[in-house]
Amino acid sequence: MFSRIINALTGPTSGAFRPTNGLAECLELANDEIYTRSHGALSNRAYRFLASQGRITLVSGYLRERFGLSKFQYVGCGDNVIVVRYAELQVIRIRAPAVASEVNTHRHLESQLICPVWREVEYEGVRLNFAPYVPSLANAVSASRISREVAEEYMVALLRAGFEHSPPLWFYDHKSQSYKFEQVGLLSDYTPIIIDLGSVILESDAPEEKFDLLAAHKMQAFMRPTSATPLWDGSWLDTSGSPKIDRLPKPDARIMS
Repeated sequence: MFSRIINALTGPTSGAFRPTNGLAECLELANDEIYTRSHGALSNRAYRFLASQGRITLVSGYLRERFGLSKFQYVGCGDNVIVVRYAELQVIRIRAPAVASEVNTHRHLESQLICPVWREVEYEGVRLNFAPYVPSLANAVSASRISREVAEEYMVALLRAGFEHSPPLWFYDHKSQSYKFEQVGLLSDYTPIIIDLGSVILESDAPEEKFDLLAAHKMQAFMRPTSATPLWDGSWLDTSGSPKIDRLPKPDARIMS
C-alpha cells in the first residue's frame, strides 16, 4: 500500500531541481527514509525487489541505454513505489510487482482527477511509470500559499468527485489521523489532482473489510459543508471542456517512442 507515502511527487520546487544521484543512490535514500520513519518496522517493496538478483544494476543500465537517463533526484517513496525526478517537470515512479491481495498495486487509473502516466514500461519485473512532476498540496500549505482550511476543502472535493466519477473512484487513502496533503498535487491554476496513484481505487474493487470505511468516507464527502476556494475555479476541465491534466508537459520523444 501507499498509505505512508510522505514525499512522493512532492519534492523541491522546479527551481531546485538537481539530478546528481545515480539510481542506486536514490533507492538507498528511499530505503533509509521508510526504515527511519517507521522506526525499523517497515521496508520498501520496490527496494527489496530491486535489491535482489542484481536488478538495480540491470534497471540502471536499461534506463541509461534505452532512454539516456543516468542522473536523478530522489523525490520520495511509499511501501510499493519509489519516485525519482529525471527532468525539471518529469518523474519516474518505480513500482514493485503487483500483490494479488492489494488491489491498489495492480494498475494505475486514468481520470481528469488523477495525475497521468505518460508511459509505463516493464523491465525485469519492475514497472517504470513516466509521469509529470506536479508540486504537492503539502508544499503549498507548508509555504503558506494555501491555508490548511482551503487544503482540506480540496481533499474533500477530490473525495466527492471520485464518488461522482464514472466509474466511481474511491480516494480511500486521503486521510488517517489527519489529511494527507502529500497525496495531492496542484496544477498551475491551483486545481488539485491525486498524485499518489496507489491512494485511489475503483469503488467496485473495495475489499469487504473496508466497507465501513467506504461508508464513512461517503458520508464525509456528501455531508460536510463546503465553502468557496478562491484560488480554484472548481473544475478539472478547462474552458474548452478538455481535462486540465492534458496541458501538462510531456517527456521528449526518446521517452514516448
